[in-house]
Amino acid sequence: MSAHNPGNTPATTDRLPTGSVYETEVENQAQYMFTWWRDSNPDQELDSDTIATLRIQARMIVDEFRARDAAEEVAWIMGRT
Repeated sequence: MSAHNPGNTPATTDRLPTGSVYETEVENQAQYMFTWWRDSNPDQELDSDTIATLRIQARMIVDEFRARDAAEEVAWIMGRT
């Protein structure tokens, strides 16, 4: 357990195997956020704490999108029956 993730929340827990679609989505989001951070902070280098924070945020964003997609799918299925 780290200071940045005191409760090992579901959004930050590695629960699927490496190489999964989920992990690819998280990595793609993290890479986007690294690029955004570098563009916003041109005179600074990413440090390990910032990288860890951005990876956590990337995982949370992917989780949020997946939850919304699942809710929309359930609503669509329920509306069909």
